[in-house]
Amino acid sequence: MNFTLSFVSAIAQIPASQWDEVVASDNPFVKHAYLNALEQSACVCSRTGWQVSHLVMQNGEPGDDAVLVAVMPLYVKHHSFGEYIFDWSWAKAYQEHGVQYYPKLLSAIPFTPVTGPRLAIHRNYQGQAAQIAKHCDQALISLAESINASNVQCLFIEPGDGDKNPPLISPSPWLKRSDVQFHWFNQNYASFDDFLSRLSSRKRKSIKKERLKVVEQDITFEHVAGSEISEHLWQTFLSLYQSTYLKRSGHEGYLNHDFFHRVGKDLASQVFMVVAKHQQQVVAAALFFHDANNLYGRYWGCSAQFELLHFETCYYQGIDYCIAHKLKCFNAGAQGEHKVQRGFEPVLMHARYLIFHDQFNQAIANFLTQESEHHQVYQSQIRKRLPFKQDELGDKAADC
Repeated sequence: MNFTLSFVSAIAQIPASQWDEVVASDNPFVKHAYLNALEQSACVCSRTGWQVSHLVMQNGEPGDDAVLVAVMPLYVKHHSFGEYIFDWSWAKAYQEHGVQYYPKLLSAIPFTPVTGPRLAIHRNYQGQAAQIAKHCDQALISLAESINASNVQCLFIEPGDGDKNPPLISPSPWLKRSDVQFHWFNQNYASFDDFLSRLSSRKRKSIKKERLKVVEQDITFEHVAGSEISEHLWQTFLSLYQSTYLKRSGHEGYLNHDFFHRVGKDLASQVFMVVAKHQQQVVAAALFFHDANNLYGRYWGCSAQFELLHFETCYYQGIDYCIAHKLKCFNAGAQGEHKVQRGFEPVLMHARYLIFHDQFNQAIANFLTQESEHHQVYQSQIRKRLPFKQDELGDKAADC
């Protein structure tokens, strides 16, 4: 086969139908529409430190007759913001030793700590996956050398990528890394009360009190499908999102109105908003995405402080949605050990790194070995704190 590899500076250079056919996933964040919304809104661009350089493999010379074989979302990064499996300490160590850390190559979805395909291979070429991965490996290394990148990273890869066919990348010498998130799993619950019935008495009562407290503050909720979100509601949501981000982080967030407008239009069937009202006025809202099996809680904001409003809007309303729509897993975002007492279970996330500096490669490899051992112990310890009755525990958690 005459495989041709290139790097494109905008996903718009690739027809949406071809990208989505190769990716072959209903995960909304790896779809052409989502990545294009990030780029067209200028949330992702060289100015924001995300220089687009998507890897594209074709069978044949580039042109109308070339068949798209494989794609990988890829960025040249000049900082480590918006990644969620962070390497700030590595960058600091490089700096302290007078070694340049940035730029680096990153395969991930900007601002989105969600597992999904990274190197996607067309179904007709799965039998040549190992060969394709090797070619992509070489292309990534060549690009990294040409821009003097210190490393290549693939974050939030799917379980088994790099170990099973089709591989993410050739298995060696990429370093493995893990991290922990907290996901809620639907055990075929018939209702929220059915879910609560599986919890210990104390935890069950605690959650009931939390939900009742929100009701007693005269707050009501509405679920608005993506196609029904009005321009006024998008404006309201953006204001809530930006003001909340500003209070928490000192800036208005990574995303803008143009981005939200685009995903609301182009991914309408996979988007919905939970709107919280007090005395008929919108006081909070949370934006969710979903696919056939998973719910993803992504962005939220509020205009005033109401007790326990965040937990209800971002977690319990999401659990209600999963149960009603028979979704298997609820990923409510990165971090958050406070989710454990609300029935969210520890799940390992996975990443791969190619470090070019020999001494730092060894140092980082040693660090990752220790970190992995820590995460395994941590996951085991957290599972002992889950709120489920003893007979409900076990190896319930599965990869989303």
